[in-house]
Amino acid sequence: MAFNRFRNRQGRSNPFVTALFGIGLFLGSFVLLFINEGRVDISKVARGSIAVSANQEQVNHQGELLAVSGVLHADATISDPELLNTGEFLYLRRDVEMYAWDEERNSDSDNNASSTNRYEYNREWTDNPQDSNQFNRPNGHYNPPMRYQGEVFRVEHAEIGRFSVAPDQLLFMQQRDLPLSSNIILDGRIEEEYLFIGSGSLAQPDIGDLRIQFSTFENDQQVTVFGAQNENRLQPFTGPKDSLLYRVYPGDRDTAIEAMRTEFLTILWGFRAAGIGMMWLGLMTMVSPLTNLIGNVPIVGGLGRFAAAFVFLFVAIVLGSITIVISAILNSIVAMIVIFILLIGGFFYWRSRQE
Repeated sequence: MAFNRFRNRQGRSNPFVTALFGIGLFLGSFVLLFINEGRVDISKVARGSIAVSANQEQVNHQGELLAVSGVLHADATISDPELLNTGEFLYLRRDVEMYAWDEERNSDSDNNASSTNRYEYNREWTDNPQDSNQFNRPNGHYNPPMRYQGEVFRVEHAEIGRFSVAPDQLLFMQQRDLPLSSNIILDGRIEEEYLFIGSGSLAQPDIGDLRIQFSTFENDQQVTVFGAQNENRLQPFTGPKDSLLYRVYPGDRDTAIEAMRTEFLTILWGFRAAGIGMMWLGLMTMVSPLTNLIGNVPIVGGLGRFAAAFVFLFVAIVLGSITIVISAILNSIVAMIVIFILLIGGFFYWRSRQE
């Protein structure tokens, strides 16, 4: 668990530091939940956009948010100069993973008074290999440098109808996986959906082998671009709380807005779950010295730990739910005005009943 990290130089657990870490997690969960409830639903901003066809000759909505639908085109497209010999892309992302050694440190403790660090070494696919020179036992666990790194390529200029866009600022949403074929790759070989580079195989990789995937946004497809009009350019639109909307989606305006709404809800509920989980872990960490002591009691030890985990999970769910509701209200000006009016109205009603 997290509190196993906090040990002094003699390898002894420091209950005070452990409790402080737990308190930090517990308090941090409130901050996380509050910030999460204050995030702007960008789909609501997008619903206020002005629908425009890329073929429309006259558009005069300076500074306003437009949703321009049409064909997004670039005269000079891009590809991956190191790995692909062709490509008609506006955007290309290269994702690289290496088969590498991973060091994991575990601590065996005895009554939470002393510990011995155990180092385990496993081989796994990762996009960020550990520096094997920093391993506790580097011999036999060498990670070579990655031959290729993850990278993003964008065109310098693109247009949709009479509007130009800035691809270096534009968010390319709903990218597609690039189907690989032997006639477009410059290095490696194709194994399943990956470009594989190395001496092993995807089924039996060697340390240092690479597996690579590509995500693309193709040229000359029907899209909708959201941005603020600045003469004949589309640029980032600043919404509530300094939120920025400058995105391109395949398809029409309504489909794009629905995708934004789905994205917002997914992140919203993901952070809600993370906040409650963080609150539960903080509570468990704060009382870990006590639960470790209970765990050493014969017969009831395991049951006591399970009961404590269940109780604190229930507390975290209840407390987290209350925090979410209060945070949503405090982050909503409309809700605060309504509550203020209700309180004033309730006060005057109470005064009239007293007369």
